[in-house]
Amino acid sequence: MSVDFSEGELVYCNLHLQGVTRVTEAVVVEPGSWQTVIACPSACRISADGGWATGNQLYGCKVFECPSEDGSTICSVVFYSVATEALSYTSFPGATVFQDSCARCALPCVESLLHQFHNEAAMDSIHVRALLARELTTATAHYEVQIGAKNVLFTKNSLVLIPDFLTSRECQALVD
Repeated sequence: MSVDFSEGELVYCNLHLQGVTRVTEAVVVEPGSWQTVIACPSACRISADGGWATGNQLYGCKVFECPSEDGSTICSVVFYSVATEALSYTSFPGATVFQDSCARCALPCVESLLHQFHNEAAMDSIHVRALLARELTTATAHYEVQIGAKNVLFTKNSLVLIPDFLTSRECQALVD
């Protein structure tokens, strides 16, 4: 089932990093058929090591300040791009909500979000895996790829590209 989202709509999703899922509300910034850019509360920011940030950890993504809808407070947001099919209008229990600096619920101003994304963020967003409803019901909501005898696993949405200038023997050596 395909749903067409519009800029500024409040949606919900399950963001997944390093085996940990965060349920959050989000505002659609750039809708798309396959990928959609969303603004999420800064409580869902990524740390420098690629996991969810807690406390005073170094951030792996830039946090942007936007006025709230009523203009009386400031909301901190991060921009992510996620699979459009993973977004939902249905509120999820325990979702991280947008808050101002005093921890009061406050939605960001849509016009400000769009301005921040197109100008200060230079239309840059971080791709984050968002789990589909069917993935939430399985025992393992993530996958890892074993790449060698030492059993070293990729866990940060990694992709191995093998250039086409390698011989078949060299490719097989990499696979083994």
